This record gives sequence, C-alpha cells and structure tokens, in this order.
Amino acid sequence: LSPAERQRAAAFRSGEAARLFVAGRLLCRSVLAGVIGCAPEDLGIALSLVGRPYLPAHPEIDFNLSHTADRVALAICRNGRVGIDIERLEAHAEAAMQDLIPLVLSEAEEAGLRHLPPPERPAAFLALWVSKEAILKCRSRGLLDDPRGVPIESAHATNNLCERSDNLGDRRRLHRGNDGGYLWAVATEEPIESPVWRHHSTSTVS
Repeated sequence: LSPAERQRAAAFRSGEAARLFVAGRLLCRSVLAGVIGCAPEDLGIALSLVGRPYLPAHPEIDFNLSHTADRVALAICRNGRVGIDIERLEAHAEAAMQDLIPLVLSEAEEAGLRHLPPPERPAAFLALWVSKEAILKCRSRGLLDDPRGVPIESAHATNNLCERSDNLGDRRRLHRGNDGGYLWAVATEEPIESPVWRHHSTSTVS
C-alpha cells in the first residue's frame, strides 16, 4: 500500500471497514498491476473529486470496487467506464428494506415489488439495489445521484436472480447474476457481451 492508503486504513474507526479497504486495495494493486505490466507497489491510484479511485497514468483503463461481508469485487474495463456492486443475499432484513424502499425505488418499481409474495421481496429488492448502484457507479457519481431516477426493467425476483444482460436504452449494458448467495451487477458504458470472472483468494492478494 502507498503511504496515503496506509493513512486511510488507519483512520477507519471500524476494524472490519479497515480490513475491507485494505483487501480491496491489495486486490486492485495485484490485478491491475498484472493488466498494466508493472509492480503492484508502483501503481498510482488517485481519487476523483467525488471519491472514485482511478489511474492517472492509464486513463484508458477504468476500474471499480465493491465489497460485502467476506467478498471484494473488482471490475476492470478498457472500453469506457464500469461500475460494480455485490451484496450478500441476507444483507437486508425486512425492516431495513422498508426504510430503504422509498429512497431507492421509483413508484412503479415499488408497486411491482408489492405484487410479489412477501418471501420473495427482500431478494428482489436487493437485485434492484445492486443493479441501480452498479449503474450509478458507472456514471462516476455513485449515490450522489438519486437511485429512484435509474429505472430497472423488472422487479421480479426470478428475472433478477438469474444471470442475464440488459441494454439500458443508451450504449450502457447491465450484467447481473447470483453467485453462491451473493448478488452482483456490472454496468458498462459501452456494450460488452459478458464479463469474464476470475476468483482470487485472500492469500493471492496479501
């Protein structure tokens, strides 16, 4: 890690938050260094004005991070901006979901969610959430923009939990799926057929 990254890690009040930050940066440095062809410690990572990490020396490469529980997800794209979100399926209890619905869903999406059987609603909501956050992160501003203004075609749990790709009405493309109890979504600025996944253990990036 760079001195600035070590300082940021030390500033976290939560040990878990610090651990996830360090894991994310180690993953970034290990994988991005292999893509670029440099040593991990030589990789320069900066923050935009809205807090989004980027590579000043390699503007042709965009990347984005998300983490939940014991997973850190990294998306890298050479063809425009990329956004990623990953969440554990049990992440949102019913009470927490009810608090978030009016902040995240449009009226039409909320109505669609209410038509689902109650046991299906938390997973369907989470699928909508990861999709919206991936799109917002692809736009580079994240939750500085209103997620209610990001329409997602279907709120049905079956459609959102299976792996699929959707056009977003412009050139952006949304890929989403369910991997071992984790919902993920990747949004790309330019049309990409399907993400290519590689799994890394903690020991790989430590």
